[in-house]
Amino acid sequence: MQKNIWILSLLFIFVNTWAMESSQSPSEEVRQKEREEPEFCYLPAEIFQAELTKYLRLEDIVHLRSTCKAMQDKIPQQQLMSLSYDSTRRYTEPVIHESLISFIKHYIQGPDRLNPLHLNLSSIGIRNLPLELSQLTQLRILSLRENRLSQQALITISTLSNLRELNLGSNGLHALPQEFRQLSQLKRLYLRKNQLNFAALEILCQLTNLEELTLGFNDLRTLPESIRNLINLKRLVLSANQLSTEALRIIGTHLPQLQELDLSGNSLTSLPQEIQHVIWLKSLNLSVNHLTYETVQQLCLWFPHLEELDLNLNKLTILPSELGQLRALKRLTILDNPLSLEQQTLIRSWLPHTEIR
Repeated sequence: MQKNIWILSLLFIFVNTWAMESSQSPSEEVRQKEREEPEFCYLPAEIFQAELTKYLRLEDIVHLRSTCKAMQDKIPQQQLMSLSYDSTRRYTEPVIHESLISFIKHYIQGPDRLNPLHLNLSSIGIRNLPLELSQLTQLRILSLRENRLSQQALITISTLSNLRELNLGSNGLHALPQEFRQLSQLKRLYLRKNQLNFAALEILCQLTNLEELTLGFNDLRTLPESIRNLINLKRLVLSANQLSTEALRIIGTHLPQLQELDLSGNSLTSLPQEIQHVIWLKSLNLSVNHLTYETVQQLCLWFPHLEELDLNLNKLTILPSELGQLRALKRLTILDNPLSLEQQTLIRSWLPHTEIR
């Protein structure tokens, strides 16, 4: 309660200061320019979470920081600054470029230039990116999902060598430029809902620091041998592709360090023997497949450290008692399988400490 009162008081101070400085009526040209400029979110964490100043522009925040000592004294500097656009508004690409270049200029010359940065350019329909983006050497997280990015835009992104997280989901991508391999510090890469070709997968497999890779909804039928290079990969999402049991052998032989694996929606009836080598697997999603009783029985023996198991929508009418051997299992999902009430009761007796849905 006190925190909210303090935030409101701070906003009251800012509004009064701004009103006094703006007592002269601006020209029609200035008002028109203000209507055309996109709005920014560029706020300390506490204010941002309260969403009370969500639509203040960058220059307003700079003014607020320089005039209100209370902000400097009472709010610790946010470790991750952020910029985002309101995706519900329609911006033209030139307007986006102009405002983004303006932000970059303010950022690299301002007091926050040494702080990590999060840039959200999702769902605004852009195809290209300004070359000035490469000046953001502190950019750590970049989200560009649901756009229509060109190969030139991907080359521009490739100059951001300090990126740790990149979201390129839903961009209709087929290929990746060779320059993409320069993103050697990436730890999390999201490429859901594209149509990546085999050559693009080969390039991805050069990003050896990846810990999380999402390739769902890409119509994949096979995986490259070079996936063995991803020695730090902990989470792999391959949902809604067309991967066969044979194609999955490579996961067991090349990625034994995996801890989370999503193979949902691949029309699988079984798993390859090689996959049992991923012995430290903690989360396994096999929903929306065609698994047999014997396959479920096998995976219970192969993955004794499982904490989460999703078997939703597999048309299973009975489950094996070996489920009871999964002592670490915290969550089991068996929704939308034609299991009898008696079978469900039996499963709960095997796993009395597991959340079953």
